[in-house]
Amino acid sequence: MSEISDLHGLSIGTVPVHRLTIEQFLIPDYQRGYRWTKQQVEDLLTDVSSFKVSAGAGFYCLQPIVVRWQKDSNGLPAGWQVVDGQQRLTTIWHILDTLDSDGEAAHRVPLRYATAARDAVAAGSLEDVYRRGALETIRKWLLKDTKVCNALKENLLNKTQVIWYQTTDTDEAAQAVFARLNAGKIPLTNSELIKALLLKRPTQVDGKQGDYTAQQLQIATDWDWIEAESARPELWGWLKQPEKKMAGRIELLFELHFRQSLNQPRTSYALFEATREWLQQNPSNQASEAAAIALWQHIKNLFLRLHGWFEDTDLYHRIGFLRITGTTLPKLLDMAAGKTKSDFRDTLTKSVWQAVGVEDGDPDVEWDACAYGERRTRQVLTLHNVAAAWASTGTSGRYPFYRHHNTEWSLEHIHPQSARTDNAADNWMDSLGNLALLPNSLNKSLQDISFDQKRAQIIEWSLSAVNFVPPATRDAFLKAHLISPEQMPPERAIAFATADHSALAGWRSWSEADGLVYQEAMRQAIKKFLNE
Repeated sequence: MSEISDLHGLSIGTVPVHRLTIEQFLIPDYQRGYRWTKQQVEDLLTDVSSFKVSAGAGFYCLQPIVVRWQKDSNGLPAGWQVVDGQQRLTTIWHILDTLDSDGEAAHRVPLRYATAARDAVAAGSLEDVYRRGALETIRKWLLKDTKVCNALKENLLNKTQVIWYQTTDTDEAAQAVFARLNAGKIPLTNSELIKALLLKRPTQVDGKQGDYTAQQLQIATDWDWIEAESARPELWGWLKQPEKKMAGRIELLFELHFRQSLNQPRTSYALFEATREWLQQNPSNQASEAAAIALWQHIKNLFLRLHGWFEDTDLYHRIGFLRITGTTLPKLLDMAAGKTKSDFRDTLTKSVWQAVGVEDGDPDVEWDACAYGERRTRQVLTLHNVAAAWASTGTSGRYPFYRHHNTEWSLEHIHPQSARTDNAADNWMDSLGNLALLPNSLNKSLQDISFDQKRAQIIEWSLSAVNFVPPATRDAFLKAHLISPEQMPPERAIAFATADHSALAGWRSWSEADGLVYQEAMRQAIKKFLNE
């Protein structure tokens, strides 16, 4: 190869498969041979052949190949050293080779090993077994249907692209990259690819790479700060979406920014594709660098908005509770759109009331119907704990949502169910006043033991720093919620006066009267939290 490839100036992007057929690729000696299984080959064949262009997907995108430009011993261009992606490239090579029934090699990806001896695969070797297996799988698959063969060739050559990631590392550093990507098969992440896309060095008129600009260096600094800040467990646990797994925390911001175009993700690299497409569709007179800076400003502003909500105690607790009940971050952003901070707070307050079953009604009446097993009961108890943390002072004045999300929860009867009789007077035992929110792991050890024994175990369990008992639950078992009859609404005071007080003043048991005091403390704490 005597000429420099025009891909030399592309540090990151997507490249059509047909474009790869005119490049030269070298597999370095430090890589193992071909090892794709029958299932992996069939998956690629099925995915490519079944792809159809739609409004949201103009091409099928394969996972990244990582390459490094290499020169020969004379300093002349030798081709692309494949740091990662050998398996995909080899499979594509075999598919195109099989499809070219006329024997021409015009559509084959030129692959060769750095060592000539490895180009000639020994018959019966492990490399030979896997290659022959792949070829046999491809041939059998293509025998299914002529139309499928035509669709496969058309899609592979004209509607399939690979993510192209060019590293400028030395050969030794490239080997380290290979080791990292193949240790436990850790792939390049969306965030790594997007960062490389935003920090791509500008190309000068003569085709040489320019220097990083001050704005790009600022992006790199901002990026590192956001990653470090979002690594704080209390922030990430408040932000995170338990239903989503992402390799880099900053990916959440890109998910939110591109949420409209990601309703139907195309591949595992949909975020990278969306970013690349956004940059291409937003051209400017200052080249793609300006579009990258504009996009980053959107991402940074989004994080600053979320971070501002996190720092505001009222917003933090309202949003944190709504996240527990299933409100998504996109929904919260929509709720905040066009509103002042005060109006947004009011909107959140209304949503919190709705989450615990109170629309325009009175919680004093609405919650009387709360009973064991109802979803609303769990929500009310959770809100009580959030309100209790909000009302406290010092470092305990913020409910630890990150610990809440990492815990499995259940409802526990404060006064044991084993003491229940068939008497209707015992119906209070399933009411809100006799229920508390506890971690599953703790609750299992509290079945059918007395209130006094439950309290002792909860105190002992909470002494460990790794265990978490929410504040309102702790206060219930410590009987720390002191509400006098004078502080109750008249109807509550009457019910309290007629209830059994035999255990109220006692430390070792829990009665219906305790439940009424506890339930009234719950109402007052939540109303105070929501400024009612």
